[in-house]
Amino acid sequence: MKIKIKLLHETAKVPFKHHDTDACFDCVATEMEELHFGYVRSKPMVVKYKLGIAFDLPAGVWIDLRPRSSVYKTGLSLSNGCGVGDESYTGEYMAMFYNIHTELPNYKLGDSVCQIRFVGVKEPVTGFEIVDELRTTTRGAGGFGSTDK
Repeated sequence: MKIKIKLLHETAKVPFKHHDTDACFDCVATEMEELHFGYVRSKPMVVKYKLGIAFDLPAGVWIDLRPRSSVYKTGLSLSNGCGVGDESYTGEYMAMFYNIHTELPNYKLGDSVCQIRFVGVKEPVTGFEIVDELRTTTRGAGGFGSTDK
């Protein structure tokens, strides 16, 4: 099964596996934003990484966005532990991390910062079909708590 993907940034990369037997696909950071929340710290409290990708998921399929096992080498912790990308979400995927250990380095642009797993698939995801447009859904790009404002 191939999943439709739209590349949203000039440096966006199609998610990839290092080994055919990997359970998840690595995702690369295209943009980074540091969020300080109004008080002085030498490093930001939250770091947002944009992945530069959006998906058109088949019916009944959703995405688990997970930290990489190497996250322990950074001072970061994925803010919601495991993010969920619903079937109807067609906006850009991002990973939000708490910066909890400020002496360790954060990920840099171009690094693999998280991984995604496709859940609810009836057959394994073997790759991606790059498309210029995604279907229109009622949810669209509304993410990060947009359904319970």
